[in-house]
Amino acid sequence: ERHQLSSAFVQPLWTGAVRFRGRNSTARRAAIGHEFRSAEAALYLAWLHVRPGSGAAFGEDFACAAQSWYTWSARTGHEVGAFFLAMGLQYGECSGRMTFSGIKAAEVWYERAFRFHDDRAARGVVTNAYWAQLARSA
Repeated sequence: ERHQLSSAFVQPLWTGAVRFRGRNSTARRAAIGHEFRSAEAALYLAWLHVRPGSGAAFGEDFACAAQSWYTWSARTGHEVGAFFLAMGLQYGECSGRMTFSGIKAAEVWYERAFRFHDDRAARGVVTNAYWAQLARSA
């Protein structure tokens, strides 16, 4: 698993030349090209933290680490990263509490997720078929 992490997911974050987006620096358009690949790697790293079998003993720590990766992916302009960040905020995955402020923040990220999807589709980039179906049904 160490080899898988280092070779397939961590290196694209560094070699993709995507600068870490700080607070209030969310992309205005959907990520494409090397930015998309880096955001996709961050999304997969988040999933590795919360995948089944990762252990309940570190559930909160892993959920918070995953939320950080989802945030990175979402701020880069990845629609699925924005969607999973919104879900985590809505249901209080990291904090363990569902709050009104979390729901309001989730609403913003859900909207961004759909906007990123529409932007990628408008630029002629092939999108995930499942995500496209979800976007159409919303």
